[in-house]
Amino acid sequence: QPVQVAVVKESDLLHNIDRLYHNADQLRNLAKEVGQDLAENAFDLRTLSATSNQSDAPVVRLIQTVYEAAVRADASDIHIEPLEETVSIRLRIDGVLHEVATYPKPLHEKIIFRIKILSNLKTDEHDAAQDGRMTYSSGTSVHDDVDIRVSILPVTEGENVVMRLLASSSERYYLEDLGLLSRDFEIIKDASAKTYGMILTVGPTGSGKTT
Repeated sequence: QPVQVAVVKESDLLHNIDRLYHNADQLRNLAKEVGQDLAENAFDLRTLSATSNQSDAPVVRLIQTVYEAAVRADASDIHIEPLEETVSIRLRIDGVLHEVATYPKPLHEKIIFRIKILSNLKTDEHDAAQDGRMTYSSGTSVHDDVDIRVSILPVTEGENVVMRLLASSSERYYLEDLGLLSRDFEIIKDASAKTYGMILTVGPTGSGKTT
């Protein structure tokens, strides 16, 4: 592949290496461990449906680690996609999807069940799309609480999950602070004063729509 050479600070380079690779290794190892654990031991559904956080339950640990990896990598989305024999976990980072782990297909039903419980969705509905939300407390100073919008869609190989991560404590900006050209600023200001019409903010993932 073509290589673009650039000068960066060592701290930035190490941060991004850690952000992209450390989490993936941790997640892959845990996915293998959880799959083996569930294959060897009996599975208790009550553990997943409990209102308290059963942090020792293998499925709960896996989902928690997925959230932690996503927050640490500044991912905007988590994709959990069932394939023919395995299930793929991917994180959308800077608009690009990165596969960070796979786990055995028999584990998927339990993962979906737990996500539905957390999102207040119907656990016995498998043939229709469902949308919900939950809040994840990361315990970091950057994102204390993360709102997660959950979308579950039935596909040929099972149920597909997409989770959009939104920081609850995002910085608040005023229109004057966004760096708009003076002409654009006046256009938006005039448009917002009108009593009819609408202003559409559109663009690809990560382009700054929320800001």
